[in-house]
Amino acid sequence: MSACKVAAKPKPIVVTAMAEAAYAASASPKHRKQFGQYFTPPALASLMANWCLENNPRSVLDPAVGTGALVRAFIDAGASAQFVAYEKDESIADYCDVPPERVTLRREDFLLCQREEYFDAVTMNPPYIRHREFEGYEAT
Repeated sequence: MSACKVAAKPKPIVVTAMAEAAYAASASPKHRKQFGQYFTPPALASLMANWCLENNPRSVLDPAVGTGALVRAFIDAGASAQFVAYEKDESIADYCDVPPERVTLRREDFLLCQREEYFDAVTMNPPYIRHREFEGYEAT
């Protein structure tokens, strides 16, 4: 009788890279430019997470989660916090690879949401869009 080999679970950084690669292969450059999508390098995501974790946050907001690299960096660094993540682009939200038991993923525009919530920390890689290209936010 031979032992069954179980494939090792990919390291989180690999999982995130896989999600980013899969999304990049499916989204046109024009679409990614329209939404200002640029992936945070893993070393920078880790640096940001570790800096925020110095204050031991219980709740963390990511208002533009993308594939989840920043949230995953927090979790990889040992965060015990709960996360709320927003993503207005449905196509990238489908590739968001974060544990649903730790992250509430809201598929809506954070800037237009009407919720009154408070968070101990905020992490984000803001969309890289020229301010002249933002539409519909004038009244907010």
